[in-house]
Amino acid sequence: MTCPRCGKETWDNRTKKMDDPQWKNAADFTCKDKACGWKSGQPASPVGATTPIAVPAVSQAPQNGSRDAQLVALYWTCFDEVLQGLKTRSMASGFPGSEIAACVATMFIARSKIL
Repeated sequence: MTCPRCGKETWDNRTKKMDDPQWKNAADFTCKDKACGWKSGQPASPVGATTPIAVPAVSQAPQNGSRDAQLVALYWTCFDEVLQGLKTRSMASGFPGSEIAACVATMFIARSKIL
């Protein structure tokens, strides 16, 4: 297996975990590059490395009063609430962009069903 973060080889610790009780809490896979430090169960991107989310241009915004406009407004409300919740709990730096997007999408889908 190659490391999803740096692309180098990884250690397979599964046999050690079964044979040696001292290894029972170890990650199944760890990167051989100590500078990378990736372990299975961690996000592939380094903590704090997020992809910026592009705000739609004004020309992309739907007309006011339409269902599309309501959905766009709801999406950004959900986005702001998730970011504020993470910030309030000092957790924003521990979540990659994909995790934040998943939280926003889950909230948006649930709320859009009653809109």
